[in-house]
Amino acid sequence: MKKKVLLTTTAMALIAAMTVSADVNFSGKFRQGYKFSWTGSDYTADAYRSSTASKKEGKLTFKINDADGLWSVSFGDLNGTLDSNDKLGATATINFSQALKAQKGIELPVGVVLGIGNTDNDTQLTAYDDVTGNEYYKFKNYAAGSVYTGDAIISYENLASVKLSVNPVNVSYGEGEDAVSYRPSMAVSAKISPVDGISATAGYAYRGFTYDQAGNTLSTEDYGFNGSALVDVAKFAGLDSSYKLSVSAYESYLSGTVTKTTSSGTSTGDGANQFAINVDGGVGDISAYAEFLIGTLDSDSTYAMNTCVTYSGIEDTSLDIYLDVADFDNFADTIAIGGDAAYTLGGATYNLNMEYDTASGDDTFSVTPKVTIYF
Repeated sequence: MKKKVLLTTTAMALIAAMTVSADVNFSGKFRQGYKFSWTGSDYTADAYRSSTASKKEGKLTFKINDADGLWSVSFGDLNGTLDSNDKLGATATINFSQALKAQKGIELPVGVVLGIGNTDNDTQLTAYDDVTGNEYYKFKNYAAGSVYTGDAIISYENLASVKLSVNPVNVSYGEGEDAVSYRPSMAVSAKISPVDGISATAGYAYRGFTYDQAGNTLSTEDYGFNGSALVDVAKFAGLDSSYKLSVSAYESYLSGTVTKTTSSGTSTGDGANQFAINVDGGVGDISAYAEFLIGTLDSDSTYAMNTCVTYSGIEDTSLDIYLDVADFDNFADTIAIGGDAAYTLGGATYNLNMEYDTASGDDTFSVTPKVTIYF
């Protein structure tokens, strides 16, 4: 019965969306597998998880776009049966300058895009090339709990853009141990791309938020700064498309008492600085990157590195080898070396990973087969 309600309400939603000339888009992925590990004489088998036990197998993005590109609404927290009593977190984006032009015949000299909704820590503009795809090097305003940061992006062609994010919420709920208080926060960032292949950003936040090189969150009740730059050498020099070479860097600083949150708890320090630089290049079917990282909390610095070489010269197949070092001061106990073999067939990617690591203090060898479906 519940499945019938789900299908019926979903169909009604799609029909209603088409009635108002909107485009409905679903995208996401499914990924799952198993991880088999051997540490000395101990053997364990677990379900594959990207990072922590809280990771889920699926990720779904549900987005409705106005057919004229004037607005879009993205929905999150897609659970339950989508019946009339369910409420979904959502974020709206409005292309204000395009709406003025289309509806009123007024053309602004700059582009203006507005956003509001279920967004807490709002990501600022960046030029950093995230070669590992871990998305750690982001700079945000800290709005945990209030989940209502509004933003505006003003851009001039492809040359320059400015983003302002503001969380004005300052209310309190509950009493005693149940009391919850929210504080305002804001962030502003600017990005310039003076020539093709070169871009840079700078940002400021009151109550800043970012991540360290291990993916742990860092937040402050004080202010923060950040900057990033990218030089696409191949594009800037006009090299043939078979050549790829770029250099990018990122740095952020949070002042005051900084709270570091990990899976095992929280700790504090006086100020935090994060720095990353990488080189990403390749020729033909071979590509490689090297990323060097420095994270400092309360004058205690950690130096790390990520490297990878990938070969994609076989149809529908990708092969790579990698070496990661989480802390050079404890090199022998923080290295991971491994490789992946991936094959794509019928929209599904089958991946086999083998890795040797010393992160737990003991030598561990693991084999992880998994399948990923993107849609």
